[in-house]
Amino acid sequence: MNLERTQIMPPSRSELEERDRREAAEPPEDHSWPPKIDNPGLTNSFWRDPDPQNTAVLTADRIREYHYEVGRMIRPFQEAHLNPASYDLTLGPRCLID
Repeated sequence: MNLERTQIMPPSRSELEERDRREAAEPPEDHSWPPKIDNPGLTNSFWRDPDPQNTAVLTADRIREYHYEVGRMIRPFQEAHLNPASYDLTLGPRCLID
């Protein structure tokens, strides 16, 4: 039996940017969010620090680069939330309050 391994090719940077623009323009409704992240694009690069030597504050440019290098770490990524050295995260339609 010959089983071929299929390698999932990560989307290009322009495809990722387009997804961010679409999601930022029309955030998904609460009922359309999946119960868990089931994304075949979450490859090993998603969990690997693309710049482990950088131990300083991340500038806006580096935050944007990290976001795209690992395959969209923040969803939806909105330029309006990007500050000179931080990103303002917001809660999605589901959260747990303890």
